[in-house]
Amino acid sequence: MINPEGFGELMLLPQAVKLYRNKYLHILRQSFFTIMPFLLAVSTLDIVDKNIISPSGPVMSSQGLNLGFWLTGGLTGEAYRQNEFIKLLDSFQTIVKLGYGTVSVVITAELANRLAELWKIPRTTTVVTTVIIFFMLSPLSYDENGTVWIFLSGRSFFSAFFSAFLGALLLRYFFGLKILQFEKPNYYPQTMATRITDFLPIMLTLSITLILVLALIFLRPAIDGALEVLSSQTFFQSPFFALAFQFLVWSLWWIGIPGFNFTAMVHETAYPPQILANQLTNTAAVFTNGFFTASMVHILGLIIAVLLFSRHDTWRKASMWGLPFMLFNVEELFVFGLPVVLNPIFVIPFLLAPLANTVVGWAAITWGIVPSFQIFIPPALPLFVNGVLGTHSIMGGVLQVVWLIMDILIYAPFVITANMFMLADEIKKGGDGK
Repeated sequence: MINPEGFGELMLLPQAVKLYRNKYLHILRQSFFTIMPFLLAVSTLDIVDKNIISPSGPVMSSQGLNLGFWLTGGLTGEAYRQNEFIKLLDSFQTIVKLGYGTVSVVITAELANRLAELWKIPRTTTVVTTVIIFFMLSPLSYDENGTVWIFLSGRSFFSAFFSAFLGALLLRYFFGLKILQFEKPNYYPQTMATRITDFLPIMLTLSITLILVLALIFLRPAIDGALEVLSSQTFFQSPFFALAFQFLVWSLWWIGIPGFNFTAMVHETAYPPQILANQLTNTAAVFTNGFFTASMVHILGLIIAVLLFSRHDTWRKASMWGLPFMLFNVEELFVFGLPVVLNPIFVIPFLLAPLANTVVGWAAITWGIVPSFQIFIPPALPLFVNGVLGTHSIMGGVLQVVWLIMDILIYAPFVITANMFMLADEIKKGGDGK
């Protein structure tokens, strides 16, 4: 029988230590810590919007308490959606999206600043250049109004990280080329003269970015077409792909990278057609973006397992802080705060629980026990409500509860084992008189 402690010490711990000491993952984590209060603030506004203010939410819509019907004097259908009061409520979500986009700009700047410090390149130049790159990469398609809203919308964390690394890496290369270095023009004011010497690296960096953007715009129809072909077949509905997808998402989370944001292209292009098909043609596509959003409950399972089985005061306090946010699927505070990231104790259940949820969910929908997800429910809606609204059936909520119970049971042995390790360590330290 494998000794968990020996397995952790011989196999998991050394690898986790190597990852923890990786300077680039360290910079990513520290950058994310910086934006955490801002992200939590915007996420709280998002929770309020999705659950209370939104005309299509559980309070205002006809699928919930139907308060919007009464506040508009009994309007329904298109008249309800065109009501000025309802339009005003809808605009709140636009403001929230702008908040998320602004946070993405902040993390771009923070990450670029840390990379510049690491690589010994001008920090202000690097920060400003990477923010420009973020705006260049973001709007690969334009609306007819061409407003700033298309630049700042949603959690563009992948674009933020990509912009920061791309810009800083190119600047590092160009600043290192002697052919691009020239004497500072002292006949200009000192600050201006210093910045002018950065002109060529900045111009070349932005030029390469522009070429990349044009290439992406040119290739986008082909990429969209390929994804559409795959969506129309069984590729994205394969349980093997779903398991691999979940494994990738939560592996990224474990090393400190927001997994769903880094795989947003799959969510936004591959799975919406399945949701639409479930609505219009009464199909039973199992794997949709609603399915994956609903199955995020496993982190709530870890929180409850810690509260039930852990005697570690710090862990319990971290869980208490994370609980109200995780009820609405805001996982960042707890994942980074416990910490789960690069924690060898939790790597097995952290990857096993979402895979188990995927298998059970696939079986329940395939066998007709639970209806398929017919609409995409925002993550900010709480447990059970999320599943019920997503499937138009109470069984969707029951499935989430089953997932949660499974996840608690999966995490419990690891929490208990961690207690034993920490208790033994505290006794040892006490015995040494420390």
